[in-house]
Amino acid sequence: MPGDAALAWVMHLARTRRGRRHRSSAAYARAALAASM
Repeated sequence: MPGDAALAWVMHLARTRRGRRHRSSAAYARAALAASM
């Protein structure tokens, strides 16, 4: 579901902001975007 994907992405971003930045976050963003479209 698009809503779940977006929510998961926001949660993921909140986690990544605290610590190291992962390249996977970009891929995760694209996946969430693709799922929402």
